[in-house]
Amino acid sequence: MIVFDKVSKVFGEGEEKVAAVKEVSLKVEKGDIYGVIGFSGAGKSTLIRCVNLLERPTTGKVLINGEDITRFSPAKLREKRKNIGMIFQHFNLAETKTVFVNVAIPLQLAKVPKEEVKTKVTELLEFVGLGDKADQYPDQLSGGQKQRVGIARALATSPEILLCDEATSALDPQTTDSILKLLKKVNRELNITILMITHEMHVIRQICNKVAVMENGELIESGSVFDVFSKPQAKTTRNFVNSVMQDDIPQSILNMLAPEDKNSTLYRILFEGGLAGKPVLSSIARKYDLDVNVLHGHITELQDKPFGNLIVQFYGQEENIRKATAEIGENLIIKEVERNGD
Repeated sequence: MIVFDKVSKVFGEGEEKVAAVKEVSLKVEKGDIYGVIGFSGAGKSTLIRCVNLLERPTTGKVLINGEDITRFSPAKLREKRKNIGMIFQHFNLAETKTVFVNVAIPLQLAKVPKEEVKTKVTELLEFVGLGDKADQYPDQLSGGQKQRVGIARALATSPEILLCDEATSALDPQTTDSILKLLKKVNRELNITILMITHEMHVIRQICNKVAVMENGELIESGSVFDVFSKPQAKTTRNFVNSVMQDDIPQSILNMLAPEDKNSTLYRILFEGGLAGKPVLSSIARKYDLDVNVLHGHITELQDKPFGNLIVQFYGQEENIRKATAEIGENLIIKEVERNGD
């Protein structure tokens, strides 16, 4: 669907030259909700703007459905952009126009007949939950409602791709959750591929099936959300994951360990899906005559599936602990925990 092939973007010249994106290669499949996360200045906004050539790559290719859009003529590019919707952090609404007109603007620019515009806009406002707001103005709406108008406007041309540029960062947590649910509805019911950038790992956890992590213009890690959450490789990725998983062992808990346990091995066990609700640990403990001390843990959701994270300590014969951890590793992810974090 979308392929970034060694895409770089450089701003300025000479001593003023800044490389915002550095040879990023990434593939977004049809139907994905693909998140790109990074701190401010990581290059993620520049990257997403390369999809519709609001920023033209300095080098590399951007392919959509196999076509390199960097080679398109201006006329062909304008036509292709109708297939790419975009929503923004600060809504970008026309304040002097009604909600109806804001959503209708892309259709009016495309010279769609008035009756078709009316039908389409009415359907979209119902879809985003604003059927009763057509005649209101943006300053009469809440932030969440404004973003819903932005989403409806982005869907007006029936795109295959929706780009989200920090679409929830200006919203409170409760409103953010409602917008993410709407975006998931867009993806599932309208079969629209979504590429979104964010600096919030909560957004990635709640809605995305794949994630890429950027730092200093480079792609440092990518994969399924489960793989990245369960086995983060880069330090920046681990920091992002820890911001929502909160799985560092509090020092107060470590201080409570008995003196003879201060140097004992601790294990992190990750559960996915149905296994998160099964008594795996208690079964293993009985089988190998072990006691289990759960030091820290919680269950959250990744892609609507339970995801459990436990940090445990085993008591018993060393051989039995070895066998138990090996058996656990056949079905779950288990790894030793460093006392100063992973």
